[in-house]
Amino acid sequence: MQIRFVLLFLLIIFSVGLVSQTKTNDLISSSYVLEASRNYQAALGKMKTLEKNDKNDAFYKLRIAWLNYLLTKYKDALEYYQKSYKEEPSLDAQEGMVNCYVAMGSWNDAILQASDILLTYPNYVNVLLKAGYASYMRKDYTQAIVFYKRVLAISPYSFEARGYLLASCYYNNNIPEARKQYQFLLKYYPASIFVRDFSKHLG
Repeated sequence: MQIRFVLLFLLIIFSVGLVSQTKTNDLISSSYVLEASRNYQAALGKMKTLEKNDKNDAFYKLRIAWLNYLLTKYKDALEYYQKSYKEEPSLDAQEGMVNCYVAMGSWNDAILQASDILLTYPNYVNVLLKAGYASYMRKDYTQAIVFYKRVLAISPYSFEARGYLLASCYYNNNIPEARKQYQFLLKYYPASIFVRDFSKHLG
């Protein structure tokens, strides 16, 4: 008799766990479907429900951060990227923080966070680009040039890096180098906005 009660008890526990897991799977699957249809707010609601049930889950926080970013709620996104990183340090969370700082125009914070990432991942092109852009927007053209040259050493046909290198060199009064980058873009990517904007000065 006791064995039957034990087995029944175990069966109930297993059934409850299975239902709970199914509900979790449904919520996270729904969040991806809603994100794909650009219903970011509803997707965020699904993830918030999951987070309530597991407050220490780093991935849930990471996804909440991402959905807030898509909703242009950059401060909320930054907060959740930081929470996720605190639970479980990850490159995803670090890069998310950089993206938030750039989106908010917090150029110094963006450069500091990017520089921290680059200590471990010195050839991470996306972060080098963000660091270069933040430096450019801060009008620190010398530093921007350093970051963009590092990108081009890895990816010589990054036209984004070429364009900002062109502009940085021009504003840093290095006209020969700016003209060199202009000619490169004119040859390989004449539709570049930098070709249009600097044609009167370098063409």
